[in-house]
Amino acid sequence: LSQREFWKKLLASEVFLSEFINVLKRDEFEAFFFETPGTSAKNFDEQFEFVLVSAPQLKGVEQHEDRDTFQNYFDSRSTATFPNLGGDAVLVVPSPLKRNQ
Repeated sequence: LSQREFWKKLLASEVFLSEFINVLKRDEFEAFFFETPGTSAKNFDEQFEFVLVSAPQLKGVEQHEDRDTFQNYFDSRSTATFPNLGGDAVLVVPSPLKRNQ
């Protein structure tokens, strides 16, 4: 499955998304980082791959929504991109859901 096909299916198919989430839930780690190689137009047709890295420091971390810190990066698009604090990577994140969703 290429990166292009993976992301297309993830967006278009509720079944595919659900199956992928189940794969993640079945992992042995109580908490993990989800990591993929960088994606660009040059490698979008290469095989999709990911690793889950154990992250015990995340176990028990309370999930909360922080809409204020990055609000300047979000607009009407479904994702936002911006550099990390170290400036050596680009973050691609989903835009927050509207309050009534």
